[in-house]
Amino acid sequence: MRKSRGKTRNNQRILRNFRGSLVSGALAISLGERFTDAIRREFSPLRNARKILARAAMASERAVDNWLAGTNSPQLDQVILLAASCDALRDELYRLIEEAKASTDKN
Repeated sequence: MRKSRGKTRNNQRILRNFRGSLVSGALAISLGERFTDAIRREFSPLRNARKILARAAMASERAVDNWLAGTNSPQLDQVILLAASCDALRDELYRLIEEAKASTDKN
């Protein structure tokens, strides 16, 4: 079993962002889910979505199936490759970054 990365505080998972400040696990999870939702929204209607996404993200078709099913989210390097290949995903990523920045600035 994989060890978790991050600290646990009051049964809530806490992650560190690049500046070293803490970001709640709930925020990180919701951001990943929202990016995965954007992938499904853009690519689910396409007949060859699985192959298109696998080639763009240099991932296996099985991994892409998991993204489209909502089981897993892409890893960071795959997110970057997907955002580079699709304008709609890039725009969604920018929106998520701005929301996360606004959320951490409040704290």
